[in-house]
Amino acid sequence: MSREYRHIKQYEKEIIELWEQGVCLREIAERFEFTKEQVQEIKTRYNKNQRKLAAGISIL
Repeated sequence: MSREYRHIKQYEKEIIELWEQGVCLREIAERFEFTKEQVQEIKTRYNKNQRKLAAGISIL
């Protein structure tokens, strides 16, 4: 069963919004057909960037 290639960064905003609404990582992963680990990496990267912004560090 093949699927069309999609880069996970395309869905980053939607993934974060769902996570902030309380949807679990497994459900998010199933919805977008990614692995739980891929969704966890997006969440980790988002949290890291938020900490940098709070500290006044630019994240270009």
